[in-house]
Amino acid sequence: MNQVTNNQLTITPYHVGFIIGPRLNAAGRLEHAIDSLRLLCTKDPAKATLLAKKLGDTNRARQETTLSAVTHAMNQVTNNHLTSLIVVHDQTYHQGIIGLVAAKLVEKYHRPAIAISVGEIQSKGSARSIPGFHITEHLRSAS
Repeated sequence: MNQVTNNQLTITPYHVGFIIGPRLNAAGRLEHAIDSLRLLCTKDPAKATLLAKKLGDTNRARQETTLSAVTHAMNQVTNNHLTSLIVVHDQTYHQGIIGLVAAKLVEKYHRPAIAISVGEIQSKGSARSIPGFHITEHLRSAS
């Protein structure tokens, strides 16, 4: 996948989609995206190296947080039986990854899913659906 031309690495769509993009995105999911912007704007190789390492660390934390939440959510589904609309919630779900949790549930169970990060004052949810089921209209009808 890595192509070296004249001692320079050629970046392919794979690199952008599966290596660079997730690291840039992870900062905004778990913290603040300013370090991603700083990395893209810096001309200082030493600063770029430090920022890239920090974003790599943040991405690994995002992966661990997501895996933990997805495992917990799937246990909720298994323990509560499978319904036509999956709704999972927990105080431990980070707001930045609940969309990923909902997407994994849709992928596994082929049903629309809502994942909710429960907060002390305010909770945040994210929904994902399947073709043929308009989840926004369904939620409006339930208001």
